[in-house]
Amino acid sequence: MAFFQRKPFSDGAPCPAMVRPSWFSRFSVPLAATALAALVVPFVLHGLWRSHAQAIADGDLDTRNLAKVIAAHAEQGFKSIELNLKTTDEVVRHWPTGEPPTEKQVAWLLSGRLRLNPNVRVLQVFDRNGNLKSHAGVDGVASDQGIVARNDILQLRDAPTTSLVIGLPLRLSGSGATAVPLLRRVNTEDGVFDGAMVAALDIQFLQEFYSSVDTGANGSIGIFRRDGTLLTRTPYVEKVVGANYGGSPLFQQFLPKSQTGSFQLVSTADGVSRLFSYAVVSDPGMVVVVGFDMADVLLGWHEKTIIDVIATLIFLVALTILAFALKRELRHREAVTNNLAAAKESLAENLQRLISLHAIDRAILDAESTHAIAAIGLQAVQTLVPYEWAAVIAFDFDVRRVEILSLALPEGSEFTRTATMPMEEYGIGRGDAAWHADATVIGNLAAAPRESWMLEALYLDGMRSYIRVPLLAEGSLVGVMKLGSREHDIYTESHKEQADSVASQLAIAIYQANLRKKLLQQAAELEERVLERTAQLENANRELEAFSYSISHDLRAPARHISAFASLLVEDNVALDSVHMGYLGRIQKAANRMGQLIDDLLALAKTSAVPLERELFDMSALMADVVEELMQRHSGPAVEWKIDSLGMASGDPALVRVVLLNLVSNALKYSGRIASPVVEIGRFTDGGRAFYIRDNGAGFDMKYANKLFGVFSRLHRENEFPGTGIGLATVQRIIDRHGGRVWAEGEPDRGATFFFTLEETK
Repeated sequence: MAFFQRKPFSDGAPCPAMVRPSWFSRFSVPLAATALAALVVPFVLHGLWRSHAQAIADGDLDTRNLAKVIAAHAEQGFKSIELNLKTTDEVVRHWPTGEPPTEKQVAWLLSGRLRLNPNVRVLQVFDRNGNLKSHAGVDGVASDQGIVARNDILQLRDAPTTSLVIGLPLRLSGSGATAVPLLRRVNTEDGVFDGAMVAALDIQFLQEFYSSVDTGANGSIGIFRRDGTLLTRTPYVEKVVGANYGGSPLFQQFLPKSQTGSFQLVSTADGVSRLFSYAVVSDPGMVVVVGFDMADVLLGWHEKTIIDVIATLIFLVALTILAFALKRELRHREAVTNNLAAAKESLAENLQRLISLHAIDRAILDAESTHAIAAIGLQAVQTLVPYEWAAVIAFDFDVRRVEILSLALPEGSEFTRTATMPMEEYGIGRGDAAWHADATVIGNLAAAPRESWMLEALYLDGMRSYIRVPLLAEGSLVGVMKLGSREHDIYTESHKEQADSVASQLAIAIYQANLRKKLLQQAAELEERVLERTAQLENANRELEAFSYSISHDLRAPARHISAFASLLVEDNVALDSVHMGYLGRIQKAANRMGQLIDDLLALAKTSAVPLERELFDMSALMADVVEELMQRHSGPAVEWKIDSLGMASGDPALVRVVLLNLVSNALKYSGRIASPVVEIGRFTDGGRAFYIRDNGAGFDMKYANKLFGVFSRLHRENEFPGTGIGLATVQRIIDRHGGRVWAEGEPDRGATFFFTLEETK
């Protein structure tokens, strides 16, 4: 059903009732009355027609002007919200730390921005995928989901403009209030879509303002989206808010012809015939429609009709009535003009406030220290709140110190306190919660108790009014801002709110600057610790080299001597029985094993001490060389080799050769007791270049796999398979140095597979 039903203008005017003159005689009076009627009636009818047209023209002018003013008011309101969203986006994108803010920090910033625009109930930030990232709301508004659909956010991706987009009216969960969502596209520095910011404008704000505009008993004000969706209406009719009237004559006939205009229609919302005027606000796309009841528009005309009829008999009475009607009309227009002027002035103040806060944001971002931030804050707050005495003071509860970051003192001030002092000297005791309270205003210092030395200093400097605003960031008290004036009771509630807005920005900036300072200190401490650890590592390497030298020269020689003398006894055929000869053989075997163990330990140590010479080499050629060397020493059954092409690899060829020697020799050793040993060598991709060596020999139980690569760890007895238990530890040490990993899979009597990875070649 269309919101408006068209009714064309009437070109004529109703004819007033005729006042018949008295008949003084049967002949002369009728002739005189006829002559008078012939003169007066056409003149009166013409005057009524002219006055009817003039009444409609006046109503048309009033509605047109009112529509334009309301459109300007709505445009200013939406632009203030758009500026708030824009500045919020810039603060988030250029966060003082240089790092992206956390979700908690963004939510805290959004809560602060809500205080700047009390008509906004919810602020939300969505990412490029349409998911809710952060939320802030008032009056119990729920925050578990976005106030707009995900598709509404994604539709902004194809819209190149960052102007506001008006969403459909909705009812906020939690508070139950009706609000209009305003969406703004967020771009990266190079213009790529990066999400959206959404503000929920309380429809009650529009209702309260427009209800104060006198449009008569049956007048109406409506604001539509450009597609015909009704955003709000005064008087409020809940069932039509959010409905679409895109098919009404306004949107189908009038708007395509002109961006402003007037028409007379019967509203389907309440059946009242009204004279409407409309004005289009292109950015954002919306239409303001103002309607006066035709009865009110023609009220003056009806009165004038009566006056004109009566004026032929009682001219003075008609003149008095006309003057009364004119006075009433002037009062009506004056009231409308005053209301609109006050609203415009309020919007201008809010806009100037947002501009000032934005300038503070930009200046704070360029500041390099907390002292510079505080000085900028005091300079900026003076444009919003008058003062002659001001200070920004920082609190450090870790060391219980107070620091005066910036001071603005009147000429002749006797304030002589030092820049830093203990908290107890300043007047803050442990657990003093008063400093976390809201802003405090004292209108007359002379009459108020001066409980601290700073209040006494203010008083002695001639200050009589005083504001104290805590600097709170993420629930922490980082300082306080104090302002003083020589005048009594100068500070209003508005001054307190404006000072609190600047204090919120200062608190965030000082908090972030302190965090940055701590990070730099920690970085310096970490760098010093790295230097200490590097020196310790160098000492350890020198000790390792000394240990390796000791093993090489001091331990290897005794082992060789034991083995050599045992061999001489055997060769000299000493007269020993078989038991003692067995003991002698065991001594010789143990000495040889000790020598092998010493060699393996030295090889393990060298894998860490030798510099890593990384290069690109042919893994297939290296593997072929290793296999050929091992087969020359192999004395077991014939081996079936299955070797794939291994391609190129990146690493130290000498160290990788040690890996291959250990793994392939293990495969030969543990498959040497079966009739048909098979060794498979190949490669596969596992986040890098991975190789494997598989045999069908003794295998192992996977529950002991974590012991394979430990030093001296063995899963088989010495009499079953000889070895020192150091080879796999050497393999792991070399692979770790190459940035890879090594692991094994096996099953008893079913063989084992060893895997290792190297850096992927480019």
